[in-house]
Amino acid sequence: MKKKVFRFKTLKQFSEQARLLSFVGRGGGDGVWVGLKASGPARSRQRFSLALSRLVLKKMLEVKRDEDLIKAKLTKLGVIEFLKLELVLAEELPKGFICLVVFDIPEKFSALRNLVRWFLKENCFFPLQKSVWISPFDMTEILKRLFKIWEIEKWVRVYVICEDGIPKGCGVNREWKEIISR
Repeated sequence: MKKKVFRFKTLKQFSEQARLLSFVGRGGGDGVWVGLKASGPARSRQRFSLALSRLVLKKMLEVKRDEDLIKAKLTKLGVIEFLKLELVLAEELPKGFICLVVFDIPEKFSALRNLVRWFLKENCFFPLQKSVWISPFDMTEILKRLFKIWEIEKWVRVYVICEDGIPKGCGVNREWKEIISR
């Protein structure tokens, strides 16, 4: 089993808000109502209620009541925040593999281009060039979903690549040899 790597300079426990976002996000993703119920001592229920109201004020959750159960679902902002939490917990890729992000954002959107660079830097990516970034963590699916929500997927590509080329024994080498020999 691969270990999960927590990439913060100072390790902090998840706040109650992050726990709620994570729970609702894992409960079905965006657009699905998830039942929540506060339990435990009064202090714990109070923290839960406060965190829930903060997330609603930040427009990350929509909430409705059904009898004694609270139902919540992620908004677009909530999905983005949930995906950011997922990035933090991404697993390390096997040795020799890297996550590659390549983007070509038009000049008239230079502020967006700078924002993408900042975001990648904050999430353990390193620049090879100004528009080519690499990371040792498996974030491909999460980044693809995030870039689609941000509506920049037409300018950004995310790959997992092997630094040493195509690994032996995967069958691809044989196919390439057949193509080259034709």
